[in-house]
Amino acid sequence: MPEIPLAGFLLEALGAVALALMLSSLEGKRPRAGVRDWSLGLWCLAAGLLASAAASRMPGASVRTPVLAVAVVLAYWSPALVLLGTWSRWNDRDVPRERRQILAALGILGVVATLAAPLAGGWAPLVRAGSRSAVTLAAYLGAGIVLLRRQAVRPIFGARVLALAFLGMATEEGLFLGLLASGQRSSATPSAEILIEAELVLLMLTGVGMIAWLLEEERESAIRLQDALHRREALSAMGTLVGGVAHQVRNPLFGITATVDALGARLGGDGAAEPLFATMSEQVGRLSGLMNDLLDYGRPIASELAPQSSSAVAARAIESCAALSRQAGVSVELTGESSGVSVLADGPRLLQVFQNLVENAVEHTPRGRRVLVAARPEPRLGQAGVLWTVRDSGPGFEAADLSHVFEPFFSRRRGGTGLGLSIVHRIVEQHAGHVEAANHPDGGGIVSVWLPAASAGP
Repeated sequence: MPEIPLAGFLLEALGAVALALMLSSLEGKRPRAGVRDWSLGLWCLAAGLLASAAASRMPGASVRTPVLAVAVVLAYWSPALVLLGTWSRWNDRDVPRERRQILAALGILGVVATLAAPLAGGWAPLVRAGSRSAVTLAAYLGAGIVLLRRQAVRPIFGARVLALAFLGMATEEGLFLGLLASGQRSSATPSAEILIEAELVLLMLTGVGMIAWLLEEERESAIRLQDALHRREALSAMGTLVGGVAHQVRNPLFGITATVDALGARLGGDGAAEPLFATMSEQVGRLSGLMNDLLDYGRPIASELAPQSSSAVAARAIESCAALSRQAGVSVELTGESSGVSVLADGPRLLQVFQNLVENAVEHTPRGRRVLVAARPEPRLGQAGVLWTVRDSGPGFEAADLSHVFEPFFSRRRGGTGLGLSIVHRIVEQHAGHVEAANHPDGGGIVSVWLPAASAGP
């Protein structure tokens, strides 16, 4: 196999270091899932290239073999970290346990391939580098195809560039594997110099894709933040307004309720008037419920927040809705693994969030079915947090309603005030969290609530 020039190794290593430093700088300004893996992958690439170049110029096998083993392991780790970072960035979720398992397995594979290579005689380069190229080819090819297919669902320019870079790397690895297998260059195979130049171009394309992806997310995040601020200002003004109106209406409503009760007691024996008083009492009760919802919507959270156990809050909400669920013939089950995670919150207001969600889910679930409440730790944008989901077994949300379910006074339920989910949205936003509504793939509606975890520090 032709010797790959040292200058190509050094140039590619410098390019990887430059990209790693740029990603580290972006990561330092705002931590995001996957970016650290990208940066570590590029550092591994640079270190692996330098170790490989050093090993090729070492005379003694006793010194060369350990250095070569390090180079092979780093060559396995580099694409694995880049691909793992891409997955984490797409799903906005780091997977440290899976990262450790993958790196440990690839490290063992790299050491075994290096130690087994001398036993293969003339096939040593193919055993040592060919196995890595085959695994990398399959990984890059699969990742590129998946990213391109997902563009139809969530178009991101940087991800599209990264997908093209991955497909190019898969092609380059295939050519390199062919060069290793042939043992010498023919007219149909590119030279090592051309392969190095192709790797440099693909490395730059990978960097462009990563940075473009992050900058595009930064722009979208700024737009979402601006929209959220405008929405929050509008909802805050509306909350103040409806809270003030509710306070003004509450006292006259109490007077009307007392008058209806007094008249009902005085004319209780009048059979003709009894249906009228029943109707009046029912409507006054509805008005009282609406006033309570309006007061809840306009009420701010407590100024002093305290740590709240994520699973305990959900359990208390389920317990408070036990009578309603028994009456409806619906079981409510709590699952998850967030018992050790706390959030900083106004306890009664946070409890109200899950009471509203569980009650809403029970009302939309047919008799004999169940409501699933789950809680699990989930970091977002580098911040620890807890994700709760409340899933019913009903027909789910209408597609046209998903963008309106958290708007005040929007309701498809007969007799509903349309403020239950609006109160949930307002309380969650007051706690710097996020709430989303969707339809589960297996049926039923699902509402997800994410809140940042309480700081472990003092």
